[in-house]
Amino acid sequence: MKTRSGKVNPIEDWVWSPRFTHPPLVSLEAFVRVRAIPQERERSRSEPGTNTAHPQAARTYAPRSFLFCAIYERRMFGKARRGRGFYVCAPKPECIPPDHPKSLWIKETYLLEPLHAFFAARIFGPDRRELLIQTKEAEITSHRGKAPIRQDPALVDALPAGRCEIARLPTPCAAGCSKPADCRSTTTNAPAVLAAG
Repeated sequence: MKTRSGKVNPIEDWVWSPRFTHPPLVSLEAFVRVRAIPQERERSRSEPGTNTAHPQAARTYAPRSFLFCAIYERRMFGKARRGRGFYVCAPKPECIPPDHPKSLWIKETYLLEPLHAFFAARIFGPDRRELLIQTKEAEITSHRGKAPIRQDPALVDALPAGRCEIARLPTPCAAGCSKPADCRSTTTNAPAVLAAG
């Protein structure tokens, strides 16, 4: 699976045995699903808060595991100096790209302040509620248009045939029955009122 330099070989170059030498540790489907997990999140905690696995961890880095060095193409890590948080890219000396400094430090406040402003204006802004309502209404309308129409025969029979029979619609009982034909306490409104004109 890996070469001597530690790089992963592409699946096309793998050698597959025609027969099993031992029972598989995981199914092929599970293996393929796990490989599909983005490598950006590899070896990164998904739980929020301070890392409890390291007792010395005293602070939390909010955008941890989401920041990558554009030059080195590796995840940046959090570091604290004099009570301030930083995100650092410090490759090993033998791995430093030609246009990369020995170490690259970015102050956390330089990242969080514009990020908070973006979320406040664009995600949780004053127009967000109306935009969300419009989006949800459009979704509901779309789903209603795609949903099959199901008719309840008892309700179809209870529908008035014309304008003059509207007053004779069954009144639902106090028990809240949904099918008028099954309910004994359903009454009809009488007499029918003819619409004028």
